[in-house]
Amino acid sequence: GMAFFFFFFFFFITPSASAVDLDFRFKDGYCQKAKAPGTNPEFFGECGNLTKSRFINKSFTDLNLLGGVFNSSYFYVTQIEGGNLSHASFRRSVLMQTSFRNATAEKMDVRGSHFKSVDFSNSKLPYFFATGTRFTKVNFRGCNLQNANFWGSLLQEVNFEGADLRGANLSRTFLLFAQLKGAQFDDKTQLP
Repeated sequence: GMAFFFFFFFFFITPSASAVDLDFRFKDGYCQKAKAPGTNPEFFGECGNLTKSRFINKSFTDLNLLGGVFNSSYFYVTQIEGGNLSHASFRRSVLMQTSFRNATAEKMDVRGSHFKSVDFSNSKLPYFFATGTRFTKVNFRGCNLQNANFWGSLLQEVNFEGADLRGANLSRTFLLFAQLKGAQFDDKTQLP
């Protein structure tokens, strides 16, 4: 009985990210080692490849996840706050009750994902790539979303209060009950 409990606790409760750091680092616009492109499998860090992972009730702060790959992953009640998620990819992922507050995430790619009750408040998200993405009850309050691309996305009950939307593409979006008080726009902002 006790051995089974220990086995269960060790293998199912401990964090799943095993450190296989093959020294791939983000440089010149892509993850590489000696100019050869690649990622660090199962590594929760820079250029880590955590495709098809599950993060449930986890908390991470101030991590360097630059160039990380989280495609087709599932996030539930998870905090990834204050970290560097620039050039990270979350394509075709599901994120629910998750927080990215105060993150730096330039050119973050979330195409085809589903976000529900997610908090990005006060994050730096220039060139956020979010075409064909579903956002329900998502908080972008105070975010830098300059040149973000939301083309063809569903934006339902999204809070853009005080967000910088200069140069952002919101054309062909379905904008429903969005809060835009104090948001910044310019002549390059494309509205629905």
